[in-house]
Amino acid sequence: MEQDRNLKKVAGDWVNSVWSEAVLRWSTREGQDISYREHVIYPALDKILNLRFRSGGLRILDLGCGDGIFLENPGSMKLLTGERAYLGVDVSGELLASAEKRHSADSIDFLEGDLSDRGLADRINETGIDWNCALSVFAIQEIPDIDPVIRNISRSIRSGAYVVLVTVHPDFAEWLRDAGKMCVEDKILGGDDSGAPLFRWAGYYPIVDEP
Repeated sequence: MEQDRNLKKVAGDWVNSVWSEAVLRWSTREGQDISYREHVIYPALDKILNLRFRSGGLRILDLGCGDGIFLENPGSMKLLTGERAYLGVDVSGELLASAEKRHSADSIDFLEGDLSDRGLADRINETGIDWNCALSVFAIQEIPDIDPVIRNISRSIRSGAYVVLVTVHPDFAEWLRDAGKMCVEDKILGGDDSGAPLFRWAGYYPIVDEP
């Protein structure tokens, strides 16, 4: 138990340090991130969401919404019909303030909150909206303890709702390691009985930093 707590603290500290370096490029839409979204993430979401919501009726929770970049996808916006069809949740008040400036419509709301906060589902349910989709893009890898997040999702959406989670696999950056641009993280310990670490590579996320 103590080892688990230490691992989560080390992982959390590492994530915060990486995010602080990447946030400027993220918010200014520079580097690989916007290209990856436009050419990979947005087309995939369009295909997934159109399977169920082609005729509209999408009521979506965007968990870890940042400054509302999901709303910059024209394909997604076509599916948001009616009032209060979108609720973006993020722990950063600064990013939410930017989101509110970028996106203002009757169908769009934002909520400041930690995805792992056990009371978050209650706050979401206070909206009175029957959410039929939960989305999280490049957020869950930033959270050391994923169990409370999954519980919040299950308590916030209707039965039969879509859940779409997009994250980064550590081996996605193996080519960066081979090129000497990503190091093996020795400080993150734990993992399985063999002693293998939960995350092998650390340094820069390949989709938010220049190659």
